[in-house]
Amino acid sequence: MKYTNKKTIIQPKDLLAVQRVAIRLLNTSISLIFLGFIVEKLEFFLYIFRMYSQKAHHLLHLKIIHTDFYNYLGIAIIIFGVFLSAYSYLYYISWIRHLNAQNADREKNIYFLISLFIAFIGAVLVISMLYI
Repeated sequence: MKYTNKKTIIQPKDLLAVQRVAIRLLNTSISLIFLGFIVEKLEFFLYIFRMYSQKAHHLLHLKIIHTDFYNYLGIAIIIFGVFLSAYSYLYYISWIRHLNAQNADREKNIYFLISLFIAFIGAVLVISMLYI
């Protein structure tokens, strides 16, 4: 009996689809890192604005509190973006394994988690703008 090692051939359209999804995940992670940087720098802007308003308090009577909140929120968004970029590589590798084995993985959890996290960020920012 002769043993032959069949090498599976990945279809180019499947490989390109996996690469597009991995690149979109990387784009999302870069956007989250950038958003986290902007939110974190908003804390610095509010700190400078508060210092200016205290010096010229006869012109501006503003009370800005909880500026550390934006610092921690920005850092959390940046950390999530970094984890998402690492996950995009693992996602790509796992799909290449699935394509080599010619089976489909129907994992949709990452899209749910990303949308849930982005909705959470939006809700927190809206609440912070209204009440802080």
